[in-house]
Amino acid sequence: MVPLFRHIQFVQGVTILKKLITMAVVSTALAGAAGAAGAATVGFDLTISGEANGPVFSLANTSSAATITGGRAVIGNTAYNFDCVSNPVAPAGGTLGFTTPEVGTCYPGGGMRPDEIVFQVTDFDPGETLSFGTDIDRDFSDTSVYDFNVLLNGGRFEVTFAVPDLNGPLVAQFQPGQKSYSVSVTTGATPSAVPLPAGGVLILTALGALGAAARRKTR
Repeated sequence: MVPLFRHIQFVQGVTILKKLITMAVVSTALAGAAGAAGAATVGFDLTISGEANGPVFSLANTSSAATITGGRAVIGNTAYNFDCVSNPVAPAGGTLGFTTPEVGTCYPGGGMRPDEIVFQVTDFDPGETLSFGTDIDRDFSDTSVYDFNVLLNGGRFEVTFAVPDLNGPLVAQFQPGQKSYSVSVTTGATPSAVPLPAGGVLILTALGALGAAARRKTR
């Protein structure tokens, strides 16, 4: 027969254990909810305007938290090229640089003449924009370009973010037959694992200690 005092202690222990289990479940649920609420979006808006032989790219960071670190524009028809970059405008407080082509004066009949514009940017935060223009020429001579499909048909724009969970840049594949072009690309970035709060660790530790005490009392 279990003494009354010991029985009361055991019942109280079970009651406390149940309360702690409830607290632990609530704590875990809150941690999960916090992780879901913290799920980030990563994205950009791109607008192409201007003339067919001198398009202007305007890029906006529409992410919830991620910064943009760089990107590239790839021409559709590789019988043509980007002869230069003109009038670059960096995001507020940041810098904007280009690997190809040259920035500034275009060089008729010369220059790097690449099929892609590669840029790097710093401090490109959500809500900010950058822009730059270019000149499109034929590979064999500098003649006028009147067809936007030279850029758009088969071309694309890639944007790289400072988000380790993304497998690569976000890509806008151009569609042909448009004089001006605007596109929005957004994806969800997998949030990092949410650590259990310190209170949750203490609760689980208390559960382990109380469980051991309960086992000793039932022997």
